[in-house]
Amino acid sequence: MAISRCESLKSNSYIQSAATEKLSKTFSFFKIPHRIGSQNIFLARLGNMKASIQWQQDLLFKGTTDNGTSAILDGNKSEAPSPMEMVLMAAGSCSSVDVVSILKKSRQTITDVTVEVAGERVDTVPAVFKSIHLHFIITGDHVSEKHVQRAVSLSADKYCSVSIMLSGSVNVTHSYEIKQG
Repeated sequence: MAISRCESLKSNSYIQSAATEKLSKTFSFFKIPHRIGSQNIFLARLGNMKASIQWQQDLLFKGTTDNGTSAILDGNKSEAPSPMEMVLMAAGSCSSVDVVSILKKSRQTITDVTVEVAGERVDTVPAVFKSIHLHFIITGDHVSEKHVQRAVSLSADKYCSVSIMLSGSVNVTHSYEIKQG
């Protein structure tokens, strides 16, 4: 789900309704109020996405998107990725989509793209990520380092919704290497 912070407002209902009306003319979104400290933060849900999570057994859950695709998540990490591992995989796959797309548009001959994602979590509950590092391994024939650096930078700074969303509270870093082949 792509969520962006639209506006920070005081609790004055006139200001809130005026801002909500203005935003609704610009974006198709659902207003989601969220309280942080003494301010009401309104989040806009850009694009309509839904998912449902259904308990299977023990700590196994099946997540299904509104288009019907599904994935199994395991709180015990024994039969499927945990929800936090899925966050790492989401960041890696989202960034990979961008990098592959940008490199193909740059007419680079790539034969493989792998991203190794490492996350470091805090020692307290909730054990959120404090840092995530994405290392891209690009394989291809005469792949330009300039194009790879540009693709990774554009993904990190402009296109990857997952990494950009996480970067608000997590130190997200990127690196790359190029292999001939």
